[in-house]
Amino acid sequence: QTDTRYLTDLFDESKKLLHRVKQTIYQEYGHSNGPYSNTPLTSEQLQAQQLYLGVKIHNSTSPKPEKGVAHISSPSFQILTKKLLHAMMINGEFTVVLGGHSAAAGHGNNFHQSYALQFQSLMEPIFHRMGMKLITRNMAMGGLGTAQHALAGTSLYGDDADIMLWDSSMTEKDAGSVHMYWIQALLGAKAPMLVGLYGDHFEKSIPGVSYAKLTDNRIWGTFRNKHPYFPDPKDETADSILKYPFHSRYILCLNSNGVCEDEKYNSQCMVRSFDDSQTRKKQDKIPGGQASWHPGYQQHQWVARQLSLLLLEALEDVILVWEEQIRNVGIPLPPVKYWHVSNDISAVHEKLLHNYTDKACTARFNKPGSSDIVCRKRMRGASEYTPRVYP
Repeated sequence: QTDTRYLTDLFDESKKLLHRVKQTIYQEYGHSNGPYSNTPLTSEQLQAQQLYLGVKIHNSTSPKPEKGVAHISSPSFQILTKKLLHAMMINGEFTVVLGGHSAAAGHGNNFHQSYALQFQSLMEPIFHRMGMKLITRNMAMGGLGTAQHALAGTSLYGDDADIMLWDSSMTEKDAGSVHMYWIQALLGAKAPMLVGLYGDHFEKSIPGVSYAKLTDNRIWGTFRNKHPYFPDPKDETADSILKYPFHSRYILCLNSNGVCEDEKYNSQCMVRSFDDSQTRKKQDKIPGGQASWHPGYQQHQWVARQLSLLLLEALEDVILVWEEQIRNVGIPLPPVKYWHVSNDISAVHEKLLHNYTDKACTARFNKPGSSDIVCRKRMRGASEYTPRVYP
C-alpha cells in the first residue's frame, strides 16, 4: 500500500483488464466491436450499450423497473465497493452464495452451465489478478425453496458470504419465507450484500443493508423489454435467427419447439467417453430436468453476465476511488474510512437483533408448530441432505 510504483501499475492494469472484460461481454450481445477494435461506436450505439447493458445506480430504494442489467441504490453500491476493497487489501476471499429452486440450480443443463458457475468461470481469474480469491456456491435445489435451508442457514449455506442471492420465485410465494432467508443471511459474519432476481427491495425496511436487483433476468415476467438483439424464437426461422449474436439467439426459448428444439439445451458431450454396458446403472442420454419452465444454457449465461457486469462496475469504482483518495489523502489509504467493514457489519447486526421487527417474517412463523425466533436470531442446525457447505 505504500509503494507508489506498484499502486500506479495496479491501477492502470486493473482498469485495462476490467475494460477488456466488459467490452467482450458487450460484444457477445451485439453492443461492442470488441476490446481490441479500432472502430469507435457511434453516440447512438454507446447510448444503446448503456441502456441495455449498463448498471443503473440511483438514489431511490424503490426504483421503477427499467432496462439495464441491474439496478442498485448509491448507498448499496458504496457498501459493495467497500467490501471489494476490503478483500483486495487483505488478499482475502470474496464469497458468493446462491439459494434457490431447480431453475437456479441449473436442472436440464450441465452443472457448470448454471449461472452461478458461469459467473465463477468468468470472474475468478479477474479476482485472482486483483488479489482476491472468488468462491461461488450454487446451493439451489429442485422442488424446494430456501426456507428449509435458511432455518439452519449458518450451518448449511455457510457463514462467510459477501453476496447472497435469492432465486426461488417458483416455489416460494410468501414474503415471510423470503424475508427470513434475507434476515438469516444478514446475521452472518459478513452481513452480505443481498441480490434478488425477484421480489421487492429489502433495503426499504432496513437502512444500511446493501441490496441489488438483476433486471429482466428470466425469459418470463418483465423480460419483454424488446432488446433489439434478443429475438423472439416464435417469430424466427432456423435461418433468420442466425443474423443475431450467437449468445442471445435462444435466450427467449420458453420451450423446445421450433428453432428452440435443438438449441435451448446444449448439455450432451460431443463424444461419448464411456460404454453404458460397463456401468451398474444405465446412464441417461441427457441431464434430467429439461422442462419448458427451466432456462437453457444461454439464459443461464445471460444471468451470469448480468451479475458479472454489476461486479465489474463495482471493481472499476474501487480502483477509481482508491486512486482518487490516494491523490487527496496520500498513502496508505486510511483503513477505517475506506475499507474496514466491521462497523458496517455491526450496524446491520445491531439493527436486526435489537431495533427491527419484520412483519412479513413474523406473520409467517409466529404460528403453532413454528417460532418467529427465526426472524431475529441466528439459526444453526444439521442435515443429512445436500447441498451443505460443511460436508
